[in-house]
Amino acid sequence: MIAALKAVDPALAADQAKAIGKALNVCQEIKAGKDDTTLANNAAQRFSGGSVTLTPEQGAVIVVAVKASFCP
Repeated sequence: MIAALKAVDPALAADQAKAIGKALNVCQEIKAGKDDTTLANNAAQRFSGGSVTLTPEQGAVIVVAVKASFCP
């Protein structure tokens, strides 16, 4: 998952502990049954900050990475 975050924006993986915490939040939303659009938008907002502003499309990439690694 860290590699996928780096592929979206290297700054996303700068603090791996924070990245993992955010990924766990995405996983909770997946398990809660939120729809793909909501997941992508929320992931983009959750991982944006500092010098990084993500689009919903980038959020969708993060959701796929979380599903593949944290939240099967």
